[in-house]
Amino acid sequence: MRIPTVLKLVATSLLLAMLWAAVGDAQCSMCKESLASGGKGGLLLGFKLSVALLLAVPFTMVSLAILILARSCRRQKRRQQEALLARNR
Repeated sequence: MRIPTVLKLVATSLLLAMLWAAVGDAQCSMCKESLASGGKGGLLLGFKLSVALLLAVPFTMVSLAILILARSCRRQKRRQQEALLARNR
């Protein structure tokens, strides 16, 4: 039985993502250890700013998606009301 190309691609992508996450996890633990051992004030400030920056991107994306959805719903509702008014005239 042949394994489809898409399945191979997905499996390879998942494997690479897991390996990449393992390397990233090791780096985060090093930062955590450095901060726990009484790192300098500049290191702590840099760590806090980097976390804030990393959190800003997903929040911005979700907010933008909600904004686009809300505008789309308003436009659709307005068009329906205009069509209803035009039919009643």
